[in-house]
Amino acid sequence: MTGVGSFVAPDAIERIKAEGQVQLDTLASALRDLALAHVDIEAVQNLVEEVWKDASQTNKSNTSQRGGEQR
Repeated sequence: MTGVGSFVAPDAIERIKAEGQVQLDTLASALRDLALAHVDIEAVQNLVEEVWKDASQTNKSNTSQRGGEQR
């Protein structure tokens, strides 16, 4: 259809970066709580790596299903 498409808000990059900073602040708070609870740092590191790998694989899978396009 003519005239139909996707558009990116002019401030999209700044909004994404700001949301990322909010998430980092939340993570920092959670890490402080875990340290105060005497959770072993190796358990935290293992969990971070596991979640990161899973999210990365999910992102790659979703990207390949869309034909390699990035949104």
